[in-house]
Amino acid sequence: MNICSETSCSEFVKVKGFCQKHYYVHRRKERAKLPCRISGCVSPSTISQMCATHYYRYKAEEAATEGRLCLVEGCGSGVQAKGYCHSHYNQIQKGRTPKPAVCVFSGCSEISKAAGSKCPIHYDSCIVDGCVSGTKDGAKLCKMHSLRLMREGDVGESTRRRGKSGTRKTKEWHTNSHGYVQKVVRISGKNFTILQHRVVMEENLGRQLMAHENVHHKNGDRTDNRIENLELWSSSQPAGQRVEDKLQWAKEIISLYEKDFGA
Repeated sequence: MNICSETSCSEFVKVKGFCQKHYYVHRRKERAKLPCRISGCVSPSTISQMCATHYYRYKAEEAATEGRLCLVEGCGSGVQAKGYCHSHYNQIQKGRTPKPAVCVFSGCSEISKAAGSKCPIHYDSCIVDGCVSGTKDGAKLCKMHSLRLMREGDVGESTRRRGKSGTRKTKEWHTNSHGYVQKVVRISGKNFTILQHRVVMEENLGRQLMAHENVHHKNGDRTDNRIENLELWSSSQPAGQRVEDKLQWAKEIISLYEKDFGA
């Protein structure tokens, strides 16, 4: 008998020049070269020229059309295995008792396909009470509330935070990940982040800080923004080493700081 054509394999040929083990490996590799036949899907095909996700979805829809529905009360999904849909069959495989899932949308008692998901009625709705924004691909939160949850740890209110054009309407001061106190202000329809220690220094100087200026905390506590704990630092230096350049730079520094910091 012939030997398997796979290198280093000494088993006898079973199918198409391969032993049984390497034939299945070869067949999977060949199928993986073909993309899923569903338009827009780039996953490799595994069964019936479809990827696993679209194949099981197709089988569930086919079963639902034929009236073969999941045995779990209230679940309208098609049967995948042993009388259950994909979601409830997985629960059984994990040793759990399949229970009908209730929609996570506030005030809704409709049955959803899986625990922690939404029913078909609220599939494209944000779950934050009072929010009228839509979601993408059945996500629980809209983009606005998703960003708030990621940045602040809480979804906050249901409406957008808007300020009047040309005004600085703020939210509360809070400490950022670097330990500085900051808040977001809205100026002419755009959001900007400002740091409290810089605002305090600007109010004390009566002007905006320049690009080469920064504010230092004397005691090292970045949340202690009393003016007594702040000092102005400057990284300005002359452009070159010529005497004329240094003299001109010295005059500019004296002119800039003599009024506020001169003896």
